[in-house]
Amino acid sequence: MLTTSVYAQTYDLPPNPEPGKCYVKCFNENKKKIKWEDIDCALVNYQKLDVSLENPDQPLSKRDLKIINRKLVPYIKKGYRLQIQSHYVSNAPDSINVKISSQRAIAVGNYLVERGMNPALLFINSLGSAEAKKSEIEYRVVDVGLE
Repeated sequence: MLTTSVYAQTYDLPPNPEPGKCYVKCFNENKKKIKWEDIDCALVNYQKLDVSLENPDQPLSKRDLKIINRKLVPYIKKGYRLQIQSHYVSNAPDSINVKISSQRAIAVGNYLVERGMNPALLFINSLGSAEAKKSEIEYRVVDVGLE
C-alpha cells in the first residue's frame, strides 16, 4: 500500500551534460542508479493526466487505465522516478479535499505498482485545493534523491 509523502527536489547532473538537454537517472529494482538518460525537457514539468476518478472509492475505469497505460507505464520499463500530484477542489473543507486528493493519487500509484513499478521510485503529493482551480492529477519525471 502506498502512502503520501513530500520530498524536496535535488538537482544532479551526469558528467559532461550537454547544454539545453534534460537528464534523468534510471534505476534498477535495488534503487541503484544504473545510467543517465536524456529526456524530453517537458517531462520534468507537470503534465496533466486526463483521468476522471469521479469516485475514489471505485476502481479505475477502463478509460482511466488506458490513459495511465499510455502515458505512465512506459516510464516504469525505463526505471524513471515519477511524481504524481493530485488536486481535488470542492466546497468541502480542505482537509476533505486533501483526503480525496490522496485517495485519487494513491489509486493511480497502486495501479502503477501492480504494473511493476518499484514503489520507491514513486512520489505522491496530495494538495487538496491548494494551487488549483479545478480537480486534476498531474505527473512528471523527477530525480529525487533516495541516497
